[in-house]
Amino acid sequence: MTIGGPTVVVVGAGYEGKRRCYERLAALGARLVLVDEPGHWSESLADQIAGTHWLATSISGDPDVDAAVTLGALERSGVRPDGVLTFWEDRVCEAARVAAALGLPGNPPEAVDAARSKVRTRELSARLGLPTPAAWRVRSLDELFAAADDVGFPAVVKPEFGASAMGCVRVDGLESLPGVYKLVRAVVTPEHDTIFRAGGDLALMPSRKPRCAVVNAVVYAPATGRLADLPFTQVAPGGDLGVELDIFAETGQEVTGPDHTFATVLAELTLSGRNLRHARRRAAQVLRDPPRILPA
Repeated sequence: MTIGGPTVVVVGAGYEGKRRCYERLAALGARLVLVDEPGHWSESLADQIAGTHWLATSISGDPDVDAAVTLGALERSGVRPDGVLTFWEDRVCEAARVAAALGLPGNPPEAVDAARSKVRTRELSARLGLPTPAAWRVRSLDELFAAADDVGFPAVVKPEFGASAMGCVRVDGLESLPGVYKLVRAVVTPEHDTIFRAGGDLALMPSRKPRCAVVNAVVYAPATGRLADLPFTQVAPGGDLGVELDIFAETGQEVTGPDHTFATVLAELTLSGRNLRHARRRAAQVLRDPPRILPA
């Protein structure tokens, strides 16, 4: 393929609102080569903006892998860029690698990587002696509780990568951590936004090994009479690490015990732990005080 004039490779076209950027580049005389995944809206720009060429490449989220794929596509198409850039935050690490590999001006990949990763940004700032907020990298709810003990409150839970404050939530106390953890995990996925292809702690990846164990216990009335107290109801659903508690009886309610055919179901507890021993131990702790029944 032959493209006359200055050739600018755009790594990742982004959303349709970026169209004006490419129209302006073309108006300034640049010949554009847009590189994006199959089916992307930007493919239509090859017909709409004179001199524009579009290349389809796969995207994994790993900048080293994706840069290699992009370089291969450019070589096969015979494109010899005069410049490489991107207006799309998802692809800045890849664009930096492509520019460096071609010997063209661009931000050093290591600098871009440090800026894109909140973990690396804080590590580099601390290493350089710059004012750096206390921060922990966490990959589980256990680690989140441990981090809270060190960082304190108020604090912010946020993904390592991302944009537009997606998955960033303020927390003011331990009791809110399980809910925030669940919320952030649901957001930090490639299905929610493609920027999370780069990864995101708090969003668990598939594993061949079990990541936790779950214990389920149904609590029955230990005797016939009037229910006076359910001590374990002080553990609110989700208020403890991995605890879900459903209550089916009310204080003052008449209940039947094992002396009848069917004892009254008082509650159901589902609890997770790092492993089965841990989950069973925690379940025993929650249920150590049995329901209190008064004679009817």
